[in-house]
Formats: sequence, structure tokens, C-alpha cells
Amino acid sequence: MNYIWGKILKDKKIVNDYTLNLNNFSYDEFYEYLKELCYNLKIETPILLSKHQNQFEEYNMTRFSKDDFIDFITFDYLMIEHYED
Repeated sequence: MNYIWGKILKDKKIVNDYTLNLNNFSYDEFYEYLKELCYNLKIETPILLSKHQNQFEEYNMTRFSKDDFIDFITFDYLMIEHYED
């Protein structure tokens, strides 16, 4: 089973998180995973840049700061991680 864990951090503490359970994982579907995570976390979907995609593919994680969101956010950043069991 594959998992995508999205967590919202403020002052280095997790204030909200959500985990997607996936049977089939594909790096090509990263934006779809991101949209679903953000929907469930009740935040807007950030702008996905190639640096985010590259970090996710290389390190199985990436983070989105306030500069990656169009609207004002009340948290420090959104971190996305991929792991499997």
C-alpha cells in the first residue's frame, strides 16, 4: 500500500494532516494527489512548480511555502510525503 501524507505546519508543529491511501502510485499523478490532499485539508491548492515535482520524485517529499499560494495562508508551510509499507 502507498500513502501520501500531507501536513500543515506552523511554528514547527503539525496543526493538521491528512493521509491518502493509494493502491497504485504514479509520480505522473502528483498534482491530482496534491489537489485531493488540499481539498481534505480545507486549504487552496498551491502552485505546483517543477522544483516541487523534482523534489518529490527524488526525495519522496516536498514542501510548499507561503510564496506558493495565491491567497494569504495562516500556516508556515504544507509538506507532502510519499511512503509505502
